[in-house]
Amino acid sequence: MRLLFLLFFTVLRLLASDDLFKVSGDVRLAYIDYKYDDSFFPDSYAGVASAKLSIETKKYRDIYAKVSFTTVQGIDHDSNKQAMTYIFSETWKGVNDSYTLLQESYIGYESSLLSLKIGRQEMLTPYIDTDDYYISPNSFEAITLQLRPLKEVILHAGYVDKMSGPWDASYDGADFHSMSRQAWIHYSDGTKDTYPVDAVYAIVGDQGISYLGASYEKDAHKLQLWDNYAHEMFNTIMAQYNYKNKYFDAAVQYSTKREVGKLKDASAYRVHYDVYGARVGGNINDKWNLDLAYTGVSDDDSLHFFGSWGGYPEFASGMAVSYFDTYLRDANIYALTSKHDLSTMINGLRIKLKYAYYDLNSDYTINVKKNTPNGDGYMHAYGIQTDYDYNKQLSFKVIIAGRELESGNQSQLFRSILKYKF
Repeated sequence: MRLLFLLFFTVLRLLASDDLFKVSGDVRLAYIDYKYDDSFFPDSYAGVASAKLSIETKKYRDIYAKVSFTTVQGIDHDSNKQAMTYIFSETWKGVNDSYTLLQESYIGYESSLLSLKIGRQEMLTPYIDTDDYYISPNSFEAITLQLRPLKEVILHAGYVDKMSGPWDASYDGADFHSMSRQAWIHYSDGTKDTYPVDAVYAIVGDQGISYLGASYEKDAHKLQLWDNYAHEMFNTIMAQYNYKNKYFDAAVQYSTKREVGKLKDASAYRVHYDVYGARVGGNINDKWNLDLAYTGVSDDDSLHFFGSWGGYPEFASGMAVSYFDTYLRDANIYALTSKHDLSTMINGLRIKLKYAYYDLNSDYTINVKKNTPNGDGYMHAYGIQTDYDYNKQLSFKVIIAGRELESGNQSQLFRSILKYKF
């Protein structure tokens, strides 16, 4: 591991003085500790060091190229139980190796009218997202295009073939696999709770995602419309409207998913549900922001794909714990977030508090603790996040979060990340 870090910084020093290249990256030290109150997810912890080195060429006639190398190395972890920290490779397969990855490798074109990238890259869309919240960001093998025909309008199009993501990927976060292989899939009929990744993959095979999007933004208004077509699996259409000014922020959202292609023909599984939500927030003063959010899920017998490829556009969820431990058919989620800027006390210090209440339909959930049907009618999720930016390069983040179901089943998360950017 030491030799690998030394190689990173040796390359950095050699290239930094070359006017043809722009060099950037970061180094992270992290400790993660998860505790689960059931037998399905084992308690797990990990101490991790990671490094990312990016080399980007200067533009020549608006054309440029970029490569990024990432290494994630375990300092200390229980190799038999660490899989649920979602850091090392093959999280569902029990292989817990550290890894090094060519995370980005693409050719780009950038002008005032359009942006085009071809190759491995990080992305930011509502459902396909880099999600750089943990040790290493998600990366995708894709062709992505943005057009800006007007100042207020951006058009999006692309095709995503494969994904690597240590947190969001269901199959192997440390290597690139097809989008259908990497999808998080959750299903419950009220008697059995499953993650049928392999069963769905056996039906659809290796498949990618095509997407189209459009956004209009002017003054305080922003409108988005997206269509994500997961080939042979399902189609997602999402619409969202935001209103934001200096003191007030509000939004409404609606999305719908329907099965297509091989998954629809097989009739073994359905993807047929709607998600809708609203959010309202505002600045109490210059240092305090309060946000109320709601997300509802329709009452449809369906596979669920929340956060499958790093995107979590839904307005209400628990901090850092997402949607694990329960099934959201006919669910309503209410969340309160309070953000505090404490820079008057300590420069660069911010705190975020979050609480979410999950109003569940017990006909579709399992009592995880007793493994019995017709289980939990509600779940509490809560968290506190502290961010401290010492300067533009050095920062420190601590997250303490947890959840508790009606049955008493609990889980807790502790995560700390020290990050240095260059």
